[in-house]
Amino acid sequence: MRHLTVRPAFLPLALSLCLAGPSLRGQEGKVEANWALAEKFGGQDLRKFVYSTSVTPNWIGKTEKFWYSYRTSSGTRFWLVDAERQVKQPLFDHAALATALSVATKKAQLGLQLELSGLRIDDKGEKLLFTNDGHRFEYELAKGTLVDKGPAPATGPGGSGAAGRSDEGRQDRGERNEQQQEQQQQQQGEQEQRQGQQTEQQGQRGEGASAPAAARRERPDVALTSPDGLAFVVARDHELYFGEGTEETAVAEAAAKPVTEPAAGASAVDEKLADAKAEQVAKVADAKVEQVAKLADAKVELVEKLADAKAEQVAKVADAKVESVEKVEKVADAKGSATTAAAVPAEAGKPAPAVAPKKPRVRFDEATALKLSKDSVEGYTFASSGGSERGQQRGTGQRGEAAGATATAPAAPAPVRARPNATWSKDSKAFFATRRDTRGVQQLSLVNSLAEPRPAVQTYSYSMPGETTVSHSELWLFQRDAKALHRIERKWTHESYQNVHFFGDGHELRFVRRDRLQQNAEFCAVDPVTRVVRVLISESVENATLSQQSSRYLEKRKQVVWWSERSGWGHYYLHDAITGALINPITSGTFRASRLIDIDEEAGVLWFRGNGREPDENLNYDHLYRVNLDGTELVCLDAGDGTHNSVLSLSRRHVVDTYSRVDLEPRSVLRSGRDGQVLLALETTDLTKLTEMGWKMPERFTVKAADGVTDLFGNMWKPFDFDPARRYPLIVNVYPGPQQEGVTHTFSATAGTQQLAQLGFLVIQVGHRGGTPTRDKAYAAFGYGNLRDYGLEDKKTAIEQLANRHPYVDLTRIGLYGHSGGGFMTAAAMMKPPYNRFFKVGVASSGNHDNNIYNADWAERWHGLRQMEQDTATATKEGKEGKADAATTGAAGTASVGIGDKGEQQKGAATATAAATAKPAKNPFEIKVPTNAELAANLEGKLLLVHGEIDNNVHPANTMRLVDALIKANKRFDMLIVPGARHSFGAAQDYFRQRMFEYFAEHLLGDRELGADITRKDASK
Repeated sequence: MRHLTVRPAFLPLALSLCLAGPSLRGQEGKVEANWALAEKFGGQDLRKFVYSTSVTPNWIGKTEKFWYSYRTSSGTRFWLVDAERQVKQPLFDHAALATALSVATKKAQLGLQLELSGLRIDDKGEKLLFTNDGHRFEYELAKGTLVDKGPAPATGPGGSGAAGRSDEGRQDRGERNEQQQEQQQQQQGEQEQRQGQQTEQQGQRGEGASAPAAARRERPDVALTSPDGLAFVVARDHELYFGEGTEETAVAEAAAKPVTEPAAGASAVDEKLADAKAEQVAKVADAKVEQVAKLADAKVELVEKLADAKAEQVAKVADAKVESVEKVEKVADAKGSATTAAAVPAEAGKPAPAVAPKKPRVRFDEATALKLSKDSVEGYTFASSGGSERGQQRGTGQRGEAAGATATAPAAPAPVRARPNATWSKDSKAFFATRRDTRGVQQLSLVNSLAEPRPAVQTYSYSMPGETTVSHSELWLFQRDAKALHRIERKWTHESYQNVHFFGDGHELRFVRRDRLQQNAEFCAVDPVTRVVRVLISESVENATLSQQSSRYLEKRKQVVWWSERSGWGHYYLHDAITGALINPITSGTFRASRLIDIDEEAGVLWFRGNGREPDENLNYDHLYRVNLDGTELVCLDAGDGTHNSVLSLSRRHVVDTYSRVDLEPRSVLRSGRDGQVLLALETTDLTKLTEMGWKMPERFTVKAADGVTDLFGNMWKPFDFDPARRYPLIVNVYPGPQQEGVTHTFSATAGTQQLAQLGFLVIQVGHRGGTPTRDKAYAAFGYGNLRDYGLEDKKTAIEQLANRHPYVDLTRIGLYGHSGGGFMTAAAMMKPPYNRFFKVGVASSGNHDNNIYNADWAERWHGLRQMEQDTATATKEGKEGKADAATTGAAGTASVGIGDKGEQQKGAATATAAATAKPAKNPFEIKVPTNAELAANLEGKLLLVHGEIDNNVHPANTMRLVDALIKANKRFDMLIVPGARHSFGAAQDYFRQRMFEYFAEHLLGDRELGADITRKDASK
């Protein structure tokens, strides 16, 4: 027996099998899988011949000029485009710059292989600044002079990549569209969990919520300072505290005297100068601390570098002013120029820069801060991301990434300070805050068998569908003059809040609230004095999930742009921003306005991305449109049969459009921003080397859904050695949605579906009703209330239509596979009559086979949650009680219980404790999603179940419950558990893919691999 060993790749294959030919293909019941062809068109050998697939314009200053880089089989070129003149020319002389860099770096460089990272051009378009070979260079375009600016700062993760390869990176991402789509499918639960978390955080993501808990605890700026710099709010031990600053006066006249001699060490004058400047910077720091905090996480590495450099300069001025240096460091990033001025000593014989008299300095003392809230505890907190204690005390975070060891909490821990979930008004006289309530949310556990030195338990909070206790939030409003914090009355049980903000320059609080059923939403305004909630716009839907998008204010017009599916299609509407009254629809018709891109309030024009409007096209294709705010003069700015990724220029006078289809290579053009006319062809993706290898485009097709009317769009990949006289097994790659239906519409040269086809299969993707929101609302809501079965009939009908058209489709050998929701759909198809006899082989990976134990938001959103009638009164009562919640602070600085609108004294901590420990009432919510385990007795074909051992997105119990049911039904099936793996299998992804390919080869082609080593294929079988 002959074994062939091949190198590990995306799929380890035997390249020499190319010479073996179809020696066994004529044998009855068996066709040899073409592993060599799959290897050739699935690994790095293919990727190196895939070049740039998009043009990303880098606009120069405020001009209509931009530059971009683009890679072809000839190399990488940098281009300059003058959109006004419709001229494209080289950005620089590539050979000349390569020669200059060769001399400067003492390393030979080629003009079309330059690696220029962090490339940018000044606003005048005269100089290039970039990094090459670890040095920063400045290149003057007109003169062709190159200046070495010294070693480049080290860049960490997320730093600038090589501009010469930036398009390669974009191209790689474009070529991995299929893989990205699969990853999106694999992360459906993570998307929904994040969405739920963002909803609960009330839009406060910029308030420090992303920083690690330990970092927030140690940061000195966790207190949220008011815009005027005179007050602060901070979360301490989960409670909310408010404080006013105290002013200190000082004299700084001496600092304005001229310096007549060079500073020797740290002179008195320099000390006073540094002190005066440092005080100014400190004043700015206090006023801008909120802004700095928002940028701190993203800029921390840069801040540290700048701080070190500035500290060294300051030391030359005043070694004794360490405290002022620390103040300068804190604002180095936001106020670098001011810090530099403070740090550099005056030159001898010259007057020092004019220094304004020192203004009062504000100091904050948290010891005297007023406690605004009561009853907060871990899990019921005003602190962003639940405060700072949780990570220390549990040892494993929400995502369960820690080893599982439980840290020992200190006997008497100091108060934990954290940044609050709060936002100040512009005039510093009010703020709103949210208190997140996760009390009672139950936990899930996982066991990581690979943890060292012993297997570890990982535990995390996880809400399941229909549970009484799920994560939710309260919304509170604070008025600085009254020193009182009031809770906003709620309408629905477990309602959530989005887009919370102060309207205009006043204190009117606005937000969008949604019910837990996710079928009702209201755009609300709250009077700052009476706290009465006024509904401006109301949206509701039956037998579907209510979809929403962010609104956009038009300040000068006092109007608001609102998105709604009230007509059955997603469209934009213009409303009065004060009253909420409808002015007019902005878009209308039988198409979907999917995403707002830009608004010119002065000109009264809106730009948006839409789907399904252009005739004779795939309804899912994206296009860019402009329309007047009164709904007139709707224009498509990127017409053409394909899906378009169009970018407006800064002036909106031009559009850079890159478009493609699965069977059309990406093309980029310059268009008019007025009417979409093509002004200049820019690039077309280079496929020359791919076609030389024998690569071929997939095919598009359109079929009808099971209703015989609805159009479904799909793609088919064939083997590149396709023989129309043969009959081929067909495999469908599935994903149910409903947030997207698992069908790619853009170009990809390295799709996983394409590689699978090379083994000897027809591989397809095809849509189904209920599979995507980019069409009409009825299409999107088709699966509501039937989360398990709704897509199966359309898949079967589509395949049958293809078999009617093409005699090479073998209806007796049909397989399917999918990941996450696709795994759920795959297993259902293998067991639900009549599909269980139609589909012969299925591979279901990481499937949420029991959505009753999947995350609450997903199942409640897409299957539907029922609220019992009797809860209406309860919810109303809870709303009134919430309205009465208030806390005021007495003169002594101690928190006293507030008085509500009805004058009823609140019961404080005892009430909250009793409520938390009381016997739970009957669950007011009801949901039951059909499971795959219920179908186990119907399995007839071959089914492979795969799951990661520590999948904290779709818990392994989803698969294990199905396994248990299959065992009890005496069914034969196959299973693969990946130890230590999350939802997407990580490093084991290639192993899983190989096993999946072999499973289809064995059960649809009769080609079984017998060897233990999957990196070797047996050529003598």
